[in-house]
Amino acid sequence: MRYVRQEDPMGCMIAAAAMVLDMTYQEAAEKVPLQDASDLVSTGVIAIEKVRELGQSMGWAVIDLEKPYILQNDCRYILVIPRELPPLCHAVAVDEFGCVVDPDCGRESGKQWSDLEVVGLLEFRRI
Repeated sequence: MRYVRQEDPMGCMIAAAAMVLDMTYQEAAEKVPLQDASDLVSTGVIAIEKVRELGQSMGWAVIDLEKPYILQNDCRYILVIPRELPPLCHAVAVDEFGCVVDPDCGRESGKQWSDLEVVGLLEFRRI
């Protein structure tokens, strides 16, 4: 999985999708809308649905996992983690080995997914 930096303060979902799906930020941004800080709930739900559709169109099974989270070694993931400052949630990518890659200058990069508080998780499995 190749690192993709978010190009906008609200572009973490776009960059995480680009990493998981082996795309550039611009390619993912054409399909996944930029989230709006004033309405993060609705724009976040739309962004997640667009990521799901994009992954499926590229031959991935995309599953919205429920707790307890169990990650498989042959899958990639997008985790939604809480943040103290707005925006209150942040998306990061997780590679096949469980390593977190943060599109915001690598802040969480190098950590294992289990080191983070997770509020949402999408699994990407090749089909």
